[in-house]
Amino acid sequence: MEDGEEVGAFGRRLTALVGEIRALGENLQEHAVVKRLLAAVPDRFLPIIGTIEQWGDVKKMSVAEAIGRLRAFEENESG
Repeated sequence: MEDGEEVGAFGRRLTALVGEIRALGENLQEHAVVKRLLAAVPDRFLPIIGTIEQWGDVKKMSVAEAIGRLRAFEENESG
């Protein structure tokens, strides 16, 4: 994710990429995609990443749920 990029745009790119990889026959586990998503966001998201990892069950979390939490943080941060 680039510094100025919105979470929604990044989420759409990520979802499309994951779909393409799965269409090629690769078995991507949802929790692995979530972990990579959380590792790819800029440092400004560190507070919510820590909260998600501490209080959320990342192994059971969907990509859509992780993106939703990041978007909520982004919207709250921007006022």
